[in-house]
Amino acid sequence: MVFGCAVYGAQLVVSRWWLERYRQGPAEWLLRAITLARPPRRREPAGP
Repeated sequence: MVFGCAVYGAQLVVSRWWLERYRQGPAEWLLRAITLARPPRRREPAGP
């Protein structure tokens, strides 16, 4: 139980850090690449 809560807390911290810098997560980027059959265009980082 403690391990699960620790992993969940780490995911919250990392996801917040990631989404402050990028508009989409790595899984979404990968799914878009598969769907489009090419790497998606890079966008500007997420703004305030």
